Amino acid sequence: MNEIFSGNICIDISEHINRYTGLYFPESRHHALIKGIKAAARELGFDQTEKFIDHLLSGPPSSRTIDTLVRFLTIGETYFFRDKAVFQALKDEIFRGLLTQSPPEKKHVHIWSAGCASGEEPYSIAILMDQMSAAFRGWTVNILGTDINDNLLEKAKKGVYTNWSFRDTPDIILKKYFIPQKDNSFKLKAEIKNRVKFYKLNLME
Repeated sequence: MNEIFSGNICIDISEHINRYTGLYFPESRHHALIKGIKAAARELGFDQTEKFIDHLLSGPPSSRTIDTLVRFLTIGETYFFRDKAVFQALKDEIFRGLLTQSPPEKKHVHIWSAGCASGEEPYSIAILMDQMSAAFRGWTVNILGTDINDNLLEKAKKGVYTNWSFRDTPDIILKKYFIPQKDNSFKLKAEIKNRVKFYKLNLME
């Protein structure tokens, strides 16, 4: 480990970042923390990582510092219909339960993907609800995706993805809901894309 990160400094940095962003770095992920801190220091114009660490730990970080740290410390690891068991439970238990138990005057469903990264999760939910559109006819459905990472949110809003986002997605979904692009990416069709709203949100605030 780099000399400047010896002792309890990684713990101090981790606790400080967790306090203001909610990002948690246990000892097993200190290597990722160190890498991100060094990158953030360079991005913010510090010629020495030690100076950035002193600045960081001196008090509440500025919004620019938080945004920069988040960009280098968050992992946008997601893909469409990740964890099939969860989506099956959402369909069979949650959605079916709403359809059978909700009073006629309360046909509203609000879905929040709290750490939506680049948008694959809330868009997967929108696709699932489209597949159940006949059952939800007459319902008001709102799907919200929030994340702390600006870059990932911009990607989510564009709705354009590479093959990596479809590594466990049935071909029938890819063909029905996405438009192939010249660069071998896939653009989500507007009728699904427009069902999801994205906003930046720091849950710790």
